Amino acid sequence: NPDYYTNRDCLKRFSIAHEFNFDTIMTKWRNWVEWRLSYKPEKISEDEEAIEKQMETGKLRWYKHDKLKRPCLYYKMRYHRPGLATAEENVRYFVYMLEKGIKEAEKLGTDKVVVVYDRRGYSKKNHDPKTVDTMKKLMPILQDYYPERLQTFYVLGANWFYRMMFDIVKAFLSEKTAKKVKVLADQQELLQYRSE
Repeated sequence: NPDYYTNRDCLKRFSIAHEFNFDTIMTKWRNWVEWRLSYKPEKISEDEEAIEKQMETGKLRWYKHDKLKRPCLYYKMRYHRPGLATAEENVRYFVYMLEKGIKEAEKLGTDKVVVVYDRRGYSKKNHDPKTVDTMKKLMPILQDYYPERLQTFYVLGANWFYRMMFDIVKAFLSEKTAKKVKVLADQQELLQYRSE
């Protein structure tokens, strides 16, 4: 579908993400087209075993939208089950969920989504050595192939471990993306962004 790859909204997102540098925009855009044609994110199905078993945990859910009609992806870390999936399967699951959210966003008249990363209740049983590896693989995909899709990434229940992990992951983020991460002191702070 050539229109999908060349529509004005798509080109606008790439332009904003790469500060209107024509050569960078064209390089990133070509890489994105090649990635979508080879990875086929729109073809990922919840019938895939790797997706289905993670769906059952309930750790990722699209939940309503914020005040500006941006869909909210709620990530409950306490439902994460270590060893359930490889880093690649975790990435594939997140891409699947992101594709779902983007379709919902477009229905609501926006092109952005919000992520709420809830670490409350996270314990040793949820600790997964693959988390950092997953994030290293996922961050370039989000930045390069979903430019200007993320409005804000809210973090609830951040502790010393999260802050240490974020310092590692931040090395893979652009300054613009890193600024979209908001660590909240408590859940009450989220209320100012909720839909009426």
